[in-house]
Amino acid sequence: MGYRESENKNGVVKIEISCDARKGKGICGNQTTVIFPQRRMATHFLYELGWRVLRNHQVCGSCLKSGKRVVFPRKGI
Repeated sequence: MGYRESENKNGVVKIEISCDARKGKGICGNQTTVIFPQRRMATHFLYELGWRVLRNHQVCGSCLKSGKRVVFPRKGI
C-alpha cells in the first residue's frame, strides 16, 4: 500500500498516496502528494480530488469511475 504521512516541527502535514487498484496486468500508477497546515485539510482535499478508501486500500477517482469492478493484487504469502 502506498500511504505515507509525516508532520514537521511547525505542524505542517505531508501526505503521499498512491492507488492500490489493479489496472490491466499491473497496478495503477496514479499517485499524489499534498502538503497542508492541518491533517483535516489534507484529507478533505484528497477526498475532493476523488481519492477513497475501499476495503482498506487507497483508490484514485479514475479507477472508481472506470465503470469496472475495482480489484486489488493479492498479498504474497
